[in-house]
Amino acid sequence: MLGLSLYNSLIPQKKNEFVFMPVYSFNTNDVNGYANYWHNFYQEGKIRNIQVGFKSARFATKGLFYNSGDDTLNSYVKTYGSYYDNITYEKFAPFIAIHLKPKKLRSSIEQQIELRYIMVNEQAQDRGYLYQFGSDHYGTGEVKYTYVNPHALYPITAKAFIQSGLHNVTFNKIGFEWNQGIKYKDGKKSAEIRIFSGGFLFDKIDAVGSKDDYYSSRTFYQAGGKSGGNDFTYDEAMIGREESLQNISNAANTGNSSSEKLFGRQLLASDAGFRNFASVGSSRSFLSALNLTIPAPIPVPIGIYADFSYWQSPGTYTLLNGIAGFTYIYSGPQMNLTYNGGIYVRVIKNVLSIYVPLVSSKDVKSAWETNGYNSFFSRTSFVFNLNKINPISLIRDLKL
Repeated sequence: MLGLSLYNSLIPQKKNEFVFMPVYSFNTNDVNGYANYWHNFYQEGKIRNIQVGFKSARFATKGLFYNSGDDTLNSYVKTYGSYYDNITYEKFAPFIAIHLKPKKLRSSIEQQIELRYIMVNEQAQDRGYLYQFGSDHYGTGEVKYTYVNPHALYPITAKAFIQSGLHNVTFNKIGFEWNQGIKYKDGKKSAEIRIFSGGFLFDKIDAVGSKDDYYSSRTFYQAGGKSGGNDFTYDEAMIGREESLQNISNAANTGNSSSEKLFGRQLLASDAGFRNFASVGSSRSFLSALNLTIPAPIPVPIGIYADFSYWQSPGTYTLLNGIAGFTYIYSGPQMNLTYNGGIYVRVIKNVLSIYVPLVSSKDVKSAWETNGYNSFFSRTSFVFNLNKINPISLIRDLKL
C-alpha cells in the first residue's frame, strides 16, 4: 500500500476541518482510505463546542456480507448463508459531537455526547465504488456519552451508549464501560480495572434464518474474545479482520499463509474484553465482564491478566428419537461464568500487548479443543490498538 495524509489544521482549531487519506492498494489496484470532515460551532456557557460532520472509510478485506441486491451474489447468499471471499467495505457515518465545558477552567476532565448514524456496505471486491450503497447498506443509530478524567494517580475513562438497527438490520442494545487506572508509586506503571455491562432491549431481532438475521448475530455481545467479524460498525482498524474466524483445524484452511494465521490472533478490547480468542458463545440478552491487568512491580514490561464474563446464553432445542418418534426438547436460557487468565508482555504501551493464557474455564478449553487450538502459540493472542497510531486519530487527539 502507498498512502498520503492531507489535513488543513492541527493547532489551533479552525471552523472547517478535514482529514483526507487516500491509500493505493497494489494488490487490488484501486484507491481506498479515509475522508473526514467536520465544522466547529463554538459556544458560550456549559457547551465548549459542537462538531457536525462525517467520517468515511473504504478498504478491501477478506470478510463476510449477507445482503445484496445483486442477483448473482444474492443467489450465492441464499444458497450458502453468506459470501466469504475478498470484499470491499464502505462506511459513511454523519455525526454530531457535543463537547461539554468543565466546571473549572483548569480542569482536564472531558465530557462528550455524540450522535451518529453508521452506514456500512459490504460487497464483492469487483463491484466498484458505492455499489448499491443506498439499498444494501446496514444502518445503525448510536448515542454515546464519554467521560475522561486523566487523574495523575487514578485516571478514569467511562462511556455509556445505546445502539439501534435502523436499516436492513433490527436490534436495540445498551452498554456501559468503566476503565479505572491505579498508578504504582514510581508512576511508571499502573494496574487497570475494566468493568462492562450490556444488554438488549425488547428482544427485537430479525427472523431466524433470514439474511439480515446473519448480520444481526454480529451485533450480539461476545462472551469470549471479540474478533473483527463482530466489529459491525467498522470502528476499529485491523490487520486481519476476518482471519480469526477461520478454523485452524479445518482442512479447507490449511493453505492459509503464516501471516494470515498470525494476524488472525488480533482481538478487540470490547464486550467481554477477553484477551484470548475463544468462541464460547454470544448473548443477545445480557453480559457483564470484569478485566484485570496487573503489571509486575519490576522494570520489565510483563504482568498478569484475568478476564471474567457472566452472560446469558439463548435457549436451545434438542432433537430426541424416542418410541413415539422424534421430539424436540427445549432448554431455556442459561447464565454462564467464563474466565481466562495468564501472563502478558506489553510491547508498546496502550498499543500492542501479547497474552499467553495459563488458566481457563471449561467452556474456554472446550472451544479451543474443538477449533484445534492445542498449543500455547495457537491459544496466544494479541491486542493491537491501531486506532492509537492511526494518523486520523493522532490528528484528532492533538486538537483536544
